[in-house]
Amino acid sequence: MTETEKTEILEILAKLVSGNNPGNPARSAKNETENDGYPDVLTVPQVAKFLQIGISKAYEITGQEGFPVIRIGKSLRVPKKSLLEWLSGQRRFQGLRII
Repeated sequence: MTETEKTEILEILAKLVSGNNPGNPARSAKNETENDGYPDVLTVPQVAKFLQIGISKAYEITGQEGFPVIRIGKSLRVPKKSLLEWLSGQRRFQGLRII
């Protein structure tokens, strides 16, 4: 095996391991949301920023029935995955079109 072939193989392996290969079938929308810069568990101010709403409105929706909030003492946390599922359900419930 030549040095050029070794280099090409190493580059391909590096792309596969890093997930930067757009042709990789393992790459999905889930991977895109994991790399959005937000942690897996959000605070209410992070939820507000994520949803592009005010902090007061974010606190208001945490009190809605069915909203995926976790109370830890006086702290509120929202799992990002559950928030995305809740948003998807809201779109279906309200008949909003996803473009």
